[in-house]
Amino acid sequence: MSTRLDKIVRGIAPLSPRWVPQRLAPSAVYTERGPRPGRQIPSSVNARLVPEISGAQEDDAVIAVTKGGHAGITNRSCHVNYRSKSAAAADTRSWAPPNWWHHWDAVRWSSASPPNYDRFDAAVIPSSQRVVLVSCESSAGTAAASHIWDPDTGLWTAGGTGLGSRGPVAVAVRAETERIYVFQMQDTGMAGARSYVYRSDDQGTTWSPHSYDAIPDNRTGATDHVRARMAFDAYGHVILVIEDNAGNAYQYASSDDCTTFVRVATNFLTGITSLSLTRTPAGDLAVAYRKAADNKIYQKMVGGAFESLTAASEIEIAGVTQAESELVADQDGTFYLLLRDGV
Repeated sequence: MSTRLDKIVRGIAPLSPRWVPQRLAPSAVYTERGPRPGRQIPSSVNARLVPEISGAQEDDAVIAVTKGGHAGITNRSCHVNYRSKSAAAADTRSWAPPNWWHHWDAVRWSSASPPNYDRFDAAVIPSSQRVVLVSCESSAGTAAASHIWDPDTGLWTAGGTGLGSRGPVAVAVRAETERIYVFQMQDTGMAGARSYVYRSDDQGTTWSPHSYDAIPDNRTGATDHVRARMAFDAYGHVILVIEDNAGNAYQYASSDDCTTFVRVATNFLTGITSLSLTRTPAGDLAVAYRKAADNKIYQKMVGGAFESLTAASEIEIAGVTQAESELVADQDGTFYLLLRDGV
């Protein structure tokens, strides 16, 4: 948003933690290719903008133009950065344009008899942007598998072993420590437990048991449940949602990093499939699901893990014919709904 007063363009810059020096374009060279109508093309490497701070400020600030061009929010626009005068140069911040999804890739197995994974979840490591995927087969007693996607190579590699069998599974990462937690339901296991939590402190390379019988009502076993999803909220608490094979949804919350959970809501949804969960950059939690009665996708949102989804407002997203769906939010707060046909 900007104003023009006395031929001086002034703007208001909203602060964002995504404005970091690594995302700044240092400079750009413009050349004139010949006269043409429309917007002019800068012919100098020097920016012609003169940034100005107006009004009383609580702290002295330093602002500078790092790339010339017209005002806008894309990479082709001008870039202006700023920092507190007392801050180090490494703390300079600026605007980062939104990034839109334009491609996706699936895990592929080269084996002639690939596994029939039908229960899965994944999470992203903030610092490395690696994707850690945990998947298993509901009809087999073999242990769940983990795989790691590296953005530097664009390749999937096998992760650590030691996870339980069957499922469903839910994966979440605590951003401050980058510890990964995997919640998993089983029919049999350690001390007769039906639910486990595993953890990894090395981005999915190795896994260790974290807790068992984590949910208080010790639900009837893996074969009676088809999906589980969990995420950290803005307060460091964990929300866990579980969908059973009758289309009912349950909500749990943890304040001790997945060691124990309390039940927040029972049957907060009925007659649904494809229950998914995502967190926004602001820490809000959103669930999406498909109602069997009308084949439409709906969404609910809460502000924290211990806030019941039962009373949350229901928003209709779209009518679909696909068998499965997944709701995700990127770092710009944009929601994406992924759909998959039955196979």
